[in-house]
Amino acid sequence: MNNWQQNWEIIKQLTLTDFKLRYSGSVLGYMWSLLKPLGLFLVLYFVFGVALRFDSEIKHFPIYLLIGIMLFGFFSEVTTNGLQAVVGRAALIKKIYFPRIIVVLVSSFNALINLFFNFVILAAFMVYFQIDVFAWDTMLVVPYVVELWLLALGVSLILSTLYVRYRDLAHIWEVLLQMLFYLTPIIYPLSMVPRQYRDMLLINPLAQIIIDFRAIFLAFDYPKLSCYPLSQLIIVVLIFVIGLGLFQTNQKYFAERI
Repeated sequence: MNNWQQNWEIIKQLTLTDFKLRYSGSVLGYMWSLLKPLGLFLVLYFVFGVALRFDSEIKHFPIYLLIGIMLFGFFSEVTTNGLQAVVGRAALIKKIYFPRIIVVLVSSFNALINLFFNFVILAAFMVYFQIDVFAWDTMLVVPYVVELWLLALGVSLILSTLYVRYRDLAHIWEVLLQMLFYLTPIIYPLSMVPRQYRDMLLINPLAQIIIDFRAIFLAFDYPKLSCYPLSQLIIVVLIFVIGLGLFQTNQKYFAERI
């Protein structure tokens, strides 16, 4: 068996083990991967959709909100789990040699499994609200999922590398995620942001990915593909390359520092 096959077997085994252990001993088990985003959705929909009447301003507001929660939840899960991936596998890293990036990849693959389940819920909501979820152009979401995964993985590689030395980073990142949630158009439409601040908000590639994702499912008025700016893709690739380079440069010191 060559190194690629061995590494792939490690990834599969760790991914399956982590996914099973996450919900072991839980009464509802895997249902928690669906109930957590749905619980947040219900609270935010009641506050902003019912109380503040955002549903009268935004077409298909429940779907609009659910997409934002689902994609941000994926980003949050990948980065939060990825941040602690190396330190959390300290015993394994000290005993066995394997590419250290595997532990970060495993955390992202677990989040991808949860994202798949969330897509099932999203599809059910779309059918209920009579939105054509089976249209051919819904396949255009695949590049956006890949882009989002690359963005989250790049950030995770940076965070996991820094967390080996700076343990306060976990608390800092928790605060930054809360700030990022409200700086990203998850609850509100971009049109509510004053024009002079929109370009600043869209520096965040996560915001652009969510906006474009919604454009595909909700058939916004602007062309679907023309809203895919090359500059945002360049930022995502740059973050991933920086994260990969930082991780690869420092991984030889992980065993002695953790």
